[in-house]
Amino acid sequence: MTDFEKAIINACQGVYPDVSVSCCFFHLGQSVNRHVQQEDLQIAYNDPVDRSINVFTHMILSLAYVPVAHTPSLHLPQTRSSSYSSTNPPLL
Repeated sequence: MTDFEKAIINACQGVYPDVSVSCCFFHLGQSVNRHVQQEDLQIAYNDPVDRSINVFTHMILSLAYVPVAHTPSLHLPQTRSSSYSSTNPPLL
């Protein structure tokens, strides 16, 4: 188990190609929180009236618990497509 450092993941897979590398949920949460802060969404995240950013970030984190067998049935919007609205706050 590791954090989300790409170099560590690549090194582990290079040295131990048959080992499955797992990442830590705590570090995933830290990464999402860092993105919220980098995009200046912290005030919106803490807004007691409009909880949409808070709920959205928790939805992202909850995807870690979706069984792999169920992931092909997920239909997530593509945020980089032409249908992406510029009024939506950037998160990822």
